[in-house]
Amino acid sequence: MDRSASGVYEIWGVNFSQYAKTEIDYIKHWDWGNKNIFAIRTFGGVAIPYGNANSIPFIRSFFAGGPNDNRAWQAYDLGPGSSGGRNEFNEANMKIALNAEY
Repeated sequence: MDRSASGVYEIWGVNFSQYAKTEIDYIKHWDWGNKNIFAIRTFGGVAIPYGNANSIPFIRSFFAGGPNDNRAWQAYDLGPGSSGGRNEFNEANMKIALNAEY
């Protein structure tokens, strides 16, 4: 490992990221009979950069929307910061999602 001119560590001339990330997901459903089902989902996650990094890699960040999240919105199109700009994405280092369906 060598330091670059900017003072960050590199491996084979490439900066690397250091971060810790954890996620907790709880899903439960109850079948009340006669085609009545109640379901809940809670999700929480946080990613914290440390050491050689000031931010987490984009591919490891949290986002909202898409087929496996809040399904009414397209991915990267939900919440503050979703301006529709080409280079602006609605991603973050923390996410909390709560859902109940009948």
